[in-house]
Amino acid sequence: MKQDKKVFLDLEGVLAPEMWPYLGRKFGLDALMATTREEPDYRHLMTQRVEALNAHDISMTAIQDAIAALPLFDGAVDFVKSLAREMSVILVTDSFRPMNEPYIRELRPDGVFCHSFLLDDRDRIVGFDFWNDLRGKHEAVSAWGPPAAMTLAAGDAFNDLTLLRAVDRGILFRPSRATQAAATDLLWVSTYEELLGLFMAEYDATAIVRAIPSQKHTCLTSEIRQA
Repeated sequence: MKQDKKVFLDLEGVLAPEMWPYLGRKFGLDALMATTREEPDYRHLMTQRVEALNAHDISMTAIQDAIAALPLFDGAVDFVKSLAREMSVILVTDSFRPMNEPYIRELRPDGVFCHSFLLDDRDRIVGFDFWNDLRGKHEAVSAWGPPAAMTLAAGDAFNDLTLLRAVDRGILFRPSRATQAAATDLLWVSTYEELLGLFMAEYDATAIVRAIPSQKHTCLTSEIRQA
């Protein structure tokens, strides 16, 4: 039954492009281009981003309009629809509502764990509401309903690793080499077809073991396709 299986998916990097660099290019603001690679303190990074937006009087409506022009990855909607026929689909993302709402409306997941912006009466960002106080995405697994017979997850970055290791089957999707190096215990794939094939396979760990090439990388794709 659908409620016996849950899949937790990251948004940016798995289903959609990274939003902040796109906004930086769209609005011509270098301050929005920085990521946790340059500023590892996420609260401080978000404060810097919001200060830049407000300094240029950019409203949430303008942000949402810009994001609406940034499409999901090709095949993302069909991928989520295929999963949703067999299991509950929950997004677990460090993106913010209402900024990410164009994507949520299109993907129509069963649930969403994400942060929220606090807005003033001028539609400007004045604060944050972090759903998990930034303790880690893994908290979504126990927070979403009763335990499931099978839990799955896909993510692409360092902030997804606690989630991927908290489920029965966690898989990296198009990770950077740095993320691969930090998670040699996890499989990684580069297409939705491969990811769907793993999620829809018989729930037998040996099926995964047989799929791993006899190489030093725990990857289901060729060396040529490494990101």
